[in-house]
Amino acid sequence: MAFTAKTRKDLVYEVIEELVDFGDEDKLGGALDNSSTSLTATDALYKQYLAKTLLEIDQEFIKLTEKATSTAIANAQRGARGTTAAAHSDGEMIRFNPKYSQNRIIRLLNTCLEAELQQQLTKDASTTSAANTYLYDLPTGVTGENLKEVYIRSSATDATARTDGLILAWRINEAQGTAGVDRIEFRYQVRAGDYIKFVYRPNFTYLGADTDSCDLPTNPAAHGLPVLYTCAHLLPARDTRRLRRDRNTYVDGATPLTARGRTGDWYMEEFKRIRRQERLEPINIIPRTVGW
Repeated sequence: MAFTAKTRKDLVYEVIEELVDFGDEDKLGGALDNSSTSLTATDALYKQYLAKTLLEIDQEFIKLTEKATSTAIANAQRGARGTTAAAHSDGEMIRFNPKYSQNRIIRLLNTCLEAELQQQLTKDASTTSAANTYLYDLPTGVTGENLKEVYIRSSATDATARTDGLILAWRINEAQGTAGVDRIEFRYQVRAGDYIKFVYRPNFTYLGADTDSCDLPTNPAAHGLPVLYTCAHLLPARDTRRLRRDRNTYVDGATPLTARGRTGDWYMEEFKRIRRQERLEPINIIPRTVGW
């Protein structure tokens, strides 16, 4: 069961929307390459494109050095605030002086997925035919850090055919195997003719592109957890999310008395509540060395 089919860009926009940080957004009126110092907007908001205005398009900050006099905006300083100048598609959203950068939002989304939501995924490596030895190179993709369990099986293909079952005593010799791979050491020689099955936790893959999507085996009801986690860490404990002052409206039908009720503490408590409800636990740290 997939965690959520939403892409990284979907999650980023959900955070921005939740924290009401769109501001007087505009859109690009034409594609922008990674070197041009001018851009074209679509809305008649050019009067707000003042000198020193900071724009964000995707993960790039652009600083204006002069006031715009039309939707054709010149004198744009690319790659401001330590970001990298990049190409942007026609129609991409332009954010004015955002409070929360997309770079930071993406880092927090990945932190949540890796440290809080990645479950004990299990994957069998290729079965190793046992020999009269107690030292074995770990298969490709398996290391002392992500190895979870080791089984002895009487069949290479039947997952239920186990002779001695789960091996409890084993130790990792880091980089001591063939070609520098990690090597596992048992207390005794595994009987020739049996097979060794390694069960490990696949390495976490970061959401590195806007089109990357989450795919974790957890209940879809918890799909909002990365957004809650990110909001909790973007807002100081007692700070509250901003209102859409530019629209003079409140989100979710709220009133002026209730619209500022969600603080960083609230988002974290809601995150913990849903995680408990869905029986999601943080990943366990896999020790580098497992003794007898």
